Amino acid sequence: MVRFIALETEGHYLCRLLWGTESAVNAEIVRLKAEVVKAEKALDHVTPRDIRRGINCIWRICREYNISGVYGSIIELLECDENLFTAVEVTVGNSLFHVVVESDEISTQVNRHLNGEKGGRVTFIPLNSVKAPYVTYPPTSDAIPLLKKLKYSYSYHQAFSLGLFVSRAETSWGMLGLG
Repeated sequence: MVRFIALETEGHYLCRLLWGTESAVNAEIVRLKAEVVKAEKALDHVTPRDIRRGINCIWRICREYNISGVYGSIIELLECDENLFTAVEVTVGNSLFHVVVESDEISTQVNRHLNGEKGGRVTFIPLNSVKAPYVTYPPTSDAIPLLKKLKYSYSYHQAFSLGLFVSRAETSWGMLGLG
């Protein structure tokens, strides 16, 4: 009888411990969802309206028509440190909102539905027809290819072609023949 009570008490303790852990995890999920909503709203304010409408429409079209092979916009596929945001934004510009797809056929299929619904404007990057140019970078420690500072899946590497991250203005002037 005493052993049964001890096990029951231990069981209650473990249940309370698990409930506490579950509550903490649920609170973190709620916090992260709120953070995502806040970030999406901030992104909405800097994205041109017709492009934003097009990207949102693409995801709905993919769900409704069961279309796979749409990977997302460049901005969704890249990760970088906050201190590089401006360099990436200036280098890439509105290309951040180009949508990477598996093939020309998929972009045509999605675009047909998008145009039929007047769902906005989107530029597609079909991986089967895009090749990243081979670039020879100057041998200097002051200039680093911007791509080396970004995190992205190698599956999309041919969709990216960026410039150099130069740590000193004098270096960039010299590379341009102005220094």
